[in-house]
Amino acid sequence: MDLCYRLVLMALVVLVFSCSHAGARGSTAKAGANLSGTYKLKRGACDGILLLKRLSSDKYKFLLNVSWTGANPGQVNVGEDSGEVSLAGGKGSYKSEDYVLTFDCTRPELCSVNCAPPEKFGGLNVNPNGSYRRTSKTPPPDSEFDT
Repeated sequence: MDLCYRLVLMALVVLVFSCSHAGARGSTAKAGANLSGTYKLKRGACDGILLLKRLSSDKYKFLLNVSWTGANPGQVNVGEDSGEVSLAGGKGSYKSEDYVLTFDCTRPELCSVNCAPPEKFGGLNVNPNGSYRRTSKTPPPDSEFDT
């Protein structure tokens, strides 16, 4: 019984150790990594797209477009903004007249957006908050940012 207990304990230690190290690898984006590309969000009735294009080491041009589609035909509300944001260490914020957009792109292939207050971003039910998954690393052309 004592030997069985030791074997189970050793197996648990190995399992915990290997799981903790597996989670640590790749858990954050590398400092200075190029975050340019297209990111998409799908959350319930909201669809979003975030475009990022690197201008210098930490400075990015962005375009954020979010739409909400209701149950009835033609029931669509949209919110959109664009500008420049410093993403030092993968994090930054952009202040408009009505709200603040906070970007957290520290996780690989994800960029989380938080808008405070979210109801000011666009039409009724348009909420840009969420994690946008990168679908392309190709920098968007400048024409995409002309709004």
